[in-house]
Amino acid sequence: MAPSSSQPRFLVPVVSSLEDGWGPPTFLGSSNGASSKDGESSESTYVVPYAPFSRSDKLGRASDWMMGSSTGGGGDRGDRYGDRDGGGDRGGGNRFGNSRFNQDKFGGGQRGNDKYGSRGANASDSQGGGGQHAPLFSYFAGDEEESFQLVENKPAVRPKFGGRQRYQQHRVQRKEVEVAKGRDQGAGIERERARQAQKLRKNQQWHSFTYRQAENARVTLACSIDIRPEWVVVEQYTLPQLNKLAIKGPFTPETLYECGRVMPFNKRFDRVTPKITVDLHPAKSAPLLTGADADPVLTRLTSEKKGFVYTTDAVLATLVCASRSSYSWDLIVHHRGDHIIIDRRDGVGNERLTVNETAQEPIPDDRDNMNGVQQLSAEATGIERSFMEQCLDMSGTPTVIGKDGDNPHETSGLLPQGYRYRRWKIDDSTSVVVRCSLDATVQSRGQELMSTVRVLNEFDSRLQGGLDYRKMIENQRGAVLATEIKNNAFKIARWACCALLAGTEQIKLGFAARTHPKDPRNHVLVATQGYKPKDFAAQINLKEENFLGVLKTFVDVLRPLKEGKYLFVKDPAKPVLRLYAVPAESEVAFS
Repeated sequence: MAPSSSQPRFLVPVVSSLEDGWGPPTFLGSSNGASSKDGESSESTYVVPYAPFSRSDKLGRASDWMMGSSTGGGGDRGDRYGDRDGGGDRGGGNRFGNSRFNQDKFGGGQRGNDKYGSRGANASDSQGGGGQHAPLFSYFAGDEEESFQLVENKPAVRPKFGGRQRYQQHRVQRKEVEVAKGRDQGAGIERERARQAQKLRKNQQWHSFTYRQAENARVTLACSIDIRPEWVVVEQYTLPQLNKLAIKGPFTPETLYECGRVMPFNKRFDRVTPKITVDLHPAKSAPLLTGADADPVLTRLTSEKKGFVYTTDAVLATLVCASRSSYSWDLIVHHRGDHIIIDRRDGVGNERLTVNETAQEPIPDDRDNMNGVQQLSAEATGIERSFMEQCLDMSGTPTVIGKDGDNPHETSGLLPQGYRYRRWKIDDSTSVVVRCSLDATVQSRGQELMSTVRVLNEFDSRLQGGLDYRKMIENQRGAVLATEIKNNAFKIARWACCALLAGTEQIKLGFAARTHPKDPRNHVLVATQGYKPKDFAAQINLKEENFLGVLKTFVDVLRPLKEGKYLFVKDPAKPVLRLYAVPAESEVAFS
């Protein structure tokens, strides 16, 4: 059905297009469909609007599709672009001439003068001279974009060498400060002075408090023996100097006598882990504590004149490792003309172990504190005796050493051990005879190895510098041992020295911990580890040439002295070792 003539009809306008590409055609068709290629028709135009541009400008529009087809002087194009081309009536259009849009946005009105007027006026300078209406195709930030600004994040260039303030500048500043102090003007000057004085007093009080805290934290232990005024200092040694003493080796010790029986090490303790622990029970036996002066074997060897110095491994290790000690200790020396006996005093707990003696955080000397020096020493000694007893396989076959198992030390209540009496010949006139202990035998690759058994104990991991064996012993065993070597340098050095003196092939080291940090009576074993004595000594920088050199130095001082009693005393507060001559009437000092 054809539409009636009264109904409006939509006429499709002529759309000019470029068949060979994109953009405006070479000529534009007229409204009635006619076209002209010569440009004679007023209905066509060859004028394409030109917008001057610069490569640094922001692009506002790619092209203008709002231009009409008319090219009249006062037509739509003139209305839109005004006098853009500098041509007469086209500038009289009202689209950008004096319209409200022009006034508001491009500087025609008050708003344009305030916001965009100056920008439009200077557009020709920035864009290469396109007239005052060049910003038509420029980019302007909208109202919502005004809060956003690009910030240059390049760091500021700093001079390579800055100038120093000269003395004159400091003098001027000091003068200004002095002048400011001298002024009494202003209502707040006295109040400011009072505030500064109060601040100074607070600082002084704080420094005094911290000093008192440091003094309270400093532990000063008592001397192991009361020094009598009649005692005479024969020689004094600075302990760091002992580390430099050494004599050339090698030294091959000679075994003079062996006795005792050695039990095998229980393999069950090799499988101990923090998850599979072993409870440690109080020991029912004790190791041999007989001193060198009361040892029947050493007495016989003395009568046979097998050496010049006679002692035990524990006493000799204490003396030659003195440079690593911190607490006070003492050893007695019996000078009897043709021989010297170095021993511990009777009834004195010199055989007790120390705990964290060389740690950075000192242990308080408080008898009421379960973590005091004396309490920890007794705890560590009890743990060692329990471990040395429980780690032995009493159902196994003992290894008897010596002739026919003759053991003058085999009495009830003693821990089964073996003993070696060995002699070191340092020079032609100096020979040292030492009684050494053998704790257990270990089977390794079908061979039976003599072993020295010792144990380290953790007391409270929550304290500063403490270790938690249960958390660290499996994955950080090396770190645990390194920390223990730092905190217990003297104790561990003595153990290594005893193993070297005895000639054992292995050190069995246990790691024990409290069942609860506040329970110093119950302990569990969380791990064991075996070490070769020479490798272990090298790890703690202990050399045989050094401790034999230290021993020779002491013997050279003792040899020319008169017969009598002498005493080595480690100073409790200084790294000093003194040798005292004790008169005969001072026997009460050794009781």
